[in-house]
Amino acid sequence: MSTHLYTNRDDRWPDFTLNGLEIGGGRLRLARLPVLDGPQPAGPVNPDRPAGLAIAADGTVFFTEDGQVAGLPCAAGTGALLVHPERNALFAADTGNRRLRLFQLGTGQLVDVWEDVVAYGLATDRHGRVYSADPGDHHVRQFTAGGREITSFAARLREPVAVATDDPLIHVLDRGAGTIVTLDQAGRTLAQIRLPLTGRALGLAVTADSFFVGDNTAAGGRILRLSRDGELIGAAVGYAGPVTALAVDPAGDLWVHPGAGVPARLPPTGHVREGVAWGGPFGGFTKPAKTWQRVTASAAALPVDAHLRFFVHVTNDPTARPPVSGTGPDAFADPAWYAGPSDVTQHLVDRPPARYAWLGLRMTGSGHVSADVEQVRLDFDRPGLLPLLPAVYGDGVAPTDVLPRYLALVESLFEDVEREIGDLSRLDPAGATAPFLAELARWTATPARPGRTEAQTREDVASAYARTATTGTAAGLRATLEQATGLTVRIEEPLAQAAWWALPAAGSTGASVLGVTTMLAAADPQGAVLGSTATVDRSHLISGEDYGAPLFDAYAHRFTVRLYGGADYSEERRQALVDVLEHERPADTEYHICRVEPGLSIGMQARIGIDTVLGGDPPATRLTDGEDLRLGGRRPGRLGRHSRIGRNTVLGSSAIED
Repeated sequence: MSTHLYTNRDDRWPDFTLNGLEIGGGRLRLARLPVLDGPQPAGPVNPDRPAGLAIAADGTVFFTEDGQVAGLPCAAGTGALLVHPERNALFAADTGNRRLRLFQLGTGQLVDVWEDVVAYGLATDRHGRVYSADPGDHHVRQFTAGGREITSFAARLREPVAVATDDPLIHVLDRGAGTIVTLDQAGRTLAQIRLPLTGRALGLAVTADSFFVGDNTAAGGRILRLSRDGELIGAAVGYAGPVTALAVDPAGDLWVHPGAGVPARLPPTGHVREGVAWGGPFGGFTKPAKTWQRVTASAAALPVDAHLRFFVHVTNDPTARPPVSGTGPDAFADPAWYAGPSDVTQHLVDRPPARYAWLGLRMTGSGHVSADVEQVRLDFDRPGLLPLLPAVYGDGVAPTDVLPRYLALVESLFEDVEREIGDLSRLDPAGATAPFLAELARWTATPARPGRTEAQTREDVASAYARTATTGTAAGLRATLEQATGLTVRIEEPLAQAAWWALPAAGSTGASVLGVTTMLAAADPQGAVLGSTATVDRSHLISGEDYGAPLFDAYAHRFTVRLYGGADYSEERRQALVDVLEHERPADTEYHICRVEPGLSIGMQARIGIDTVLGGDPPATRLTDGEDLRLGGRRPGRLGRHSRIGRNTVLGSSAIED
């Protein structure tokens, strides 16, 4: 029977309510916020009009300053900007002249002008349609990529000052109403979000899970991050300047235009300063009350200034939700919650037995760091170490007494060691589980071979250490090749069979028999010696350090792999042999594969047990070879005890006599 449960299922924490926390990669952490990357930018105080800011797909940032954009003059002042991928153009709003000017990306050449368009905000969708926000006319207008207005798009708002798209939705910042309005492709309102503003709103950016809005006051400005359902998450860390335009680049970094100078980049590396999560009820899979004993969290090491604390509530009523108040220090102040120690990922639970448990978590940080919790386990009804003690210690002891709780504390200190001891069997090739066997094979440099059974793989891993004694030798290479491919091979080193004729030293009988045990070197061992072995146009020149090299150059670092043809041979196995050779051979060696066919030829292929193989049909002969001609290929059928119709009988055009 299980004595624990995990609260994070499928990396989604489905039973939890989050406030100030978010899930990233299956882990709970403080919600992310943009962080100012650089000095605080300066700009107009409490700006009233937006500036232009747009980012291309390659990350190029375009912005307006003093009536210009990227060096392109706009005589009456520039408003919003838009990079249009389909037209490969930069749209620049010339608000004073009520027009849009289109400049080709790359060249900056003016390619088109749209008249009678006032745009405080510009956006485009995946169809290439263009949306403009005109606060004076109280409308958001829709255009085709060619500039034709789609008059059926009806979106009238109080004061639209920014627009952004998230296909198929269009989001508009209505400063007059203090809301973000979501429209469909026909301009119909789908949703409205009331903004928690303290000043004048300017700038809107949208991501898959967030809205970013600028909030300007006389004392400064801030950038708010809201969830898609309108919940305020927090303000950008370190930014307190004006906001006139916002945009998100392809890397996910937020950019803000302060109204003057260069835009500032804010990567999403910050966090809110506090957040909570609570979930439950857990444990409803069995009816009896449980003794909830311990909370164990899997979490990364806490960074400096990051803190976390766990809380537990137990109950027999699954509908009794424990109270949670905000995200501050008193979020879990209700007596129903049992608080664990701060910054501890494992602690005991001191609560009476109950059927259900609720889990709470509070995180805090400096705004730049966060705790990171991957999983939380709740233990209950564990026998612990008490049954391992003499029986006298367990007489009349309740689970809530001091001794069981003390033993539980001791057990937690050695839990990791116990788990590691339990895993030692996985290091035995005979006892490792099938999934871990592959890991053992990787550790021992025993790659999986096609066609090898699990039992054979276990043998390979078990013998891996012993094989290292012969690694790099002919015997070791042969064993590896035969084990990996199933082919019978023989490895020969020409250097071991080389012998040169040399005069024996004084008092030595010598073993060089001219013409029997000797051979000629490829060149003079000492190179060309002037007046002795040097010959014009026929000298082999070597340096002093290569003295004697001609005796060995042709044979050293080379070996031959003799591969026997037969029923086990196939081109696939030969290629497998080559693959293993490339992986296993010493790096400084070269090899040659020689396929040994059936035959015996005195002086060439006549070493019994090595390259002499009996069997097979006589080889085919050529017409010019004389009288004893033989046909190649399969033999025609012969009547007799070996004839099997459809199996080994071949019809021919004439009879062949043996």
